[in-house]
Amino acid sequence: MKPLFLTLLVIIGTFLNAQNLTQSVRGNIFDQNTRVPLVGVIVEAQFGESKFGAISDENGDFRLEELPIGRYNIQYTMLGYEPKNLYQLEVTSSKEVVLNIALREKVTTTNTVVITARKDKSKTINQSIKVSGRTFSIEESQRYAGSRGDVARMAQNFAGVQGAEEKIHSRMGY
Repeated sequence: MKPLFLTLLVIIGTFLNAQNLTQSVRGNIFDQNTRVPLVGVIVEAQFGESKFGAISDENGDFRLEELPIGRYNIQYTMLGYEPKNLYQLEVTSSKEVVLNIALREKVTTTNTVVITARKDKSKTINQSIKVSGRTFSIEESQRYAGSRGDVARMAQNFAGVQGAEEKIHSRMGY
């Protein structure tokens, strides 16, 4: 009877010793100044050679589940924000770890950006004109004789262009 009892005790002891204790780490990540939840923050927890990860949701919440108990280094990173590190965070089997993390915006100074526009003068401004459309500039109107710097007066000198007054007079027989 005693050998059977001792064998049972050794087997039960082996099973109890093989139990892996785990716990969860959860929390909320927000902007330090505005207190707005941050979406898409990468959370990385490192325990020895093992790494665990999560990403914050639309409410800024994250959850790392089934972490073996021990001490973790946790890093929070997001584009446009300074990375934040927590070192030697103790995760125990008795209580879930809850963290509220504030990230600070990262200010980046860049070179001056210059934007220049180029206009293709061979195309018209009005997209509904398909045939014989042309754009004139003030500089072009000054080159044509008799235009006196007026683009409308210059355009009337082109073939096929008829002014509004000429249409009325031709209908009335003048």
